Amino acid sequence: MPVFYRGSQVLINHKSIEVTIAVRRVFALSELSGLHIVAPIRSGVTGPRLLGMSSLAGALVTIPVIGATSQLLMSIVVGVQVIAAGACLRVRSRPAWQLRAWYRGGTVQLYESADRRTFDAVCRAVARAREYDLDQRVG
Repeated sequence: MPVFYRGSQVLINHKSIEVTIAVRRVFALSELSGLHIVAPIRSGVTGPRLLGMSSLAGALVTIPVIGATSQLLMSIVVGVQVIAAGACLRVRSRPAWQLRAWYRGGTVQLYESADRRTFDAVCRAVARAREYDLDQRVG
């Protein structure tokens, strides 16, 4: 039984693709069609970053509004807002490459990875396995 790729999360042989990330899923190569790659989309402003910028803007508004009433309350509120902004701005989303296909009447995600080298290796292995499967059925 030829093995085209063996990794910690994926095993690709001449008959199937076995993916074990959260749960073990096995896809028969002969039933896959319409394989395609979904490239990650990088956007400038994401949810956590927007929340962090809003928190910093809120801190600037808090100083003149609450500062006139209570210096201690203003210091606490601004401190909490700055800490929240720092936590939100540190969040970095990692773009993930996805390999999808049509399988048994629906679109499924076969594999996903933020590591481009591993993702490319899995895609090459799937292509080789499909070629081998086709050669076995034809020849």
